[in-house]
Amino acid sequence: MNTSASQLITRALGISDLVNATNITQNDKVNSLNESYKDLYNLILDSDDDYYVTETVIAITSAMLNTTSIGQYFEYNVPVPSDAMRIRYIDYINGTQWGAMVIYPLSMKDFAPGAPMYRWRN
Repeated sequence: MNTSASQLITRALGISDLVNATNITQNDKVNSLNESYKDLYNLILDSDDDYYVTETVIAITSAMLNTTSIGQYFEYNVPVPSDAMRIRYIDYINGTQWGAMVIYPLSMKDFAPGAPMYRWRN
């Protein structure tokens, strides 16, 4: 069954008894539909369904090195694919073995981690 966005919005307004509401703009309707889609997408990812999972391998290059890194640890700015909505996990190669990378909490910003960590920017 194919349903258009305008049909979904009309159905939602009917269910919520807001068909004749004048205080809901078209922009509000579209934003609500987009938020609902994101919520459903996250539910699918949280259920460990691999339907939407894409694997991307990114080789670190010297051009990605953040030259403002301080101390003996290094920081890399790695470009993420433009269609990435969420990261399920990041692994790295440590010699010949794969290791799981954990998110870098901002509370550790003054400490050098003992293993590679990641965080989103922008």
